[in-house]
Amino acid sequence: MVMVNVALKPEERSILLMLAQGLFPKEIRTRLEMTENVYKYHLRFARIRLSANSTMQAVAIALNKGLISIRED
Repeated sequence: MVMVNVALKPEERSILLMLAQGLFPKEIRTRLEMTENVYKYHLRFARIRLSANSTMQAVAIALNKGLISIRED
């Protein structure tokens, strides 16, 4: 895997963070007040930006690169 700097949009970061926290897509869409299509759009581009083959791989990459953190400070 090639490590490059990646900038996620706030919506993409929020979705990946909530997925990492164990929320279901429907819960995420409700919290972010998004339609299913908008949710899928942001998730698709997050995967593209992170060169991930799956949603869970995108979450793992974002955690690894420090783009999201599930630690409570």
